[in-house]
Amino acid sequence: WGTRHFVRTFAERGRVVVALSVEDLDVGPTAALGIDGSGQFRGFAPHWLRALAADVAHREGLRTDEVSPLLEWVQRSLLISSTDQGPFLAAGVQAIDLAGRSDDLALKSIVYHLPEDTIEKMRPESVWAYGRTQERILRAIDTLPVIPRESGYYLRTGPGRIVPPAIRQ
Repeated sequence: WGTRHFVRTFAERGRVVVALSVEDLDVGPTAALGIDGSGQFRGFAPHWLRALAADVAHREGLRTDEVSPLLEWVQRSLLISSTDQGPFLAAGVQAIDLAGRSDDLALKSIVYHLPEDTIEKMRPESVWAYGRTQERILRAIDTLPVIPRESGYYLRTGPGRIVPPAIRQ
């Protein structure tokens, strides 16, 4: 709700070049950085931004957790986002969602979004790794000589492999 309101009412929205939706940090040690690009009935995260986030995560020693190309195709068909990058993408602002992922699925199943989901379940090392990765993504964007204005219309066929729209037409 807050993001939708921000996108509709922020007078300087045209000056926002990239939006990072910083989501949850799963319980236990951070094992991967989740990257999501679904818009909200319109738009999808640009490939350059997803690739930059994945590159930074890998340099920080984190795996990336992205959906399979087939599931991405379904997401692109539906364009329903429950996370904060959705309204930005729908408004034409380049955005991605970042979320910490843990390999401790047993702990997640008894904690995530339940009464036991408290700050005490977070590990300082995970908060540090997740925060440092986000900061480095922002710093990498800040050093770009020009922010790419890439279309979100491409087909991902695998990790780091895309078919741009001109080839598919």
